[in-house]
Amino acid sequence: MKWFIFGSNSVLFFACGGDEHPSRYPAREPGCAVSLYYGAPLGRTVNIGPVSASCTEDVADADCLRTLQDQVCKLGGDVVWGVDEKPKMDLGRKKFNGRAAHTRDSSPASSSSGAASGN
Repeated sequence: MKWFIFGSNSVLFFACGGDEHPSRYPAREPGCAVSLYYGAPLGRTVNIGPVSASCTEDVADADCLRTLQDQVCKLGGDVVWGVDEKPKMDLGRKKFNGRAAHTRDSSPASSSSGAASGN
C-alpha cells in the first residue's frame, strides 16, 4: 500500500497494488488471427477470461468484432467464443462480449463449421 500527501491542504490519496500475475500466454500483436465462435469453441481450449468491445454506432459490426478480437490478442488468446451474432446497444454504443481462450495444442484453432470468419 502506498500513501501520498499532496499540497498544504493535506489531501490524502492511497493506492493498493494488486498481486498481478503475468499472463499464462504472451500478448500477441493487434490483428492477430483469432477464431470467433458464437457458441462453444470447437476443440480443446483453455479459458483466459472475459473480453469486451464498445464501439460507436457508426463503426461497422465487423470492425467492432475486430476490436473484440484484438482484446483476445492482448491476452495471448487465439479463440473468442460465446459472442452474440449482433451487438447489444447500450447508451448509443455497440457492445460485443465474449470469452478469450487459447487452444490446447500448439496450432491456433482453425475456422470451421460453427465458427464465424476470424478476420
